[in-house]
Amino acid sequence: MPGHRIVLSADRSLMTEFRGEAFFGFLTCAPKEYVPEIFYDKLFAPPVPKNGIEAEYAQYSLRKVEATLSTEFDPKVVHPSCIEQAVGEDTEIVGITVMDPLGIGPVTSSFSFSEDVTPFNNRKLRKFLEKLPEGNYRLVVGGSGAWQFRDEESRRKYGIDHVLLGEFEKEGLDAFKKLWRVKHPK
Repeated sequence: MPGHRIVLSADRSLMTEFRGEAFFGFLTCAPKEYVPEIFYDKLFAPPVPKNGIEAEYAQYSLRKVEATLSTEFDPKVVHPSCIEQAVGEDTEIVGITVMDPLGIGPVTSSFSFSEDVTPFNNRKLRKFLEKLPEGNYRLVVGGSGAWQFRDEESRRKYGIDHVLLGEFEKEGLDAFKKLWRVKHPK
């Protein structure tokens, strides 16, 4: 399967509107052991609609990345449930945005009463990454929670090739151009 050259997405904990209720957003920090996943998925955080494989709408930050990359590339913002169809042999970069991927942020730490629980934000990221087809692409992580992947051990554990910290509009396009040139030397 060919796939898109640049695929942008996020896990299911970020690809939802939380039914328009701001409080429901905090449930991404809740341990899956205390809130049944079906309640989380269906009642509190249904997925955003999709148009084919693309997400009809996504986080503002992900759309800013898309807009920045669109000046040089043709990125696709893919619905997390369709990631297997979007990534293929022609895929060169998969970029994902994260907020609290390891579940170690302040709010998640407050909701987790024990180290033996898994918050939805971490569970959904792991499920998303498990669905990613293997391939010869670079997995790039950015977003407000990207700092959690600063150490090499966590990057290796999650299969992450690159972490972008800072404002994408300032440095992200250059980073993607460098990654692109690795596959397309002049």
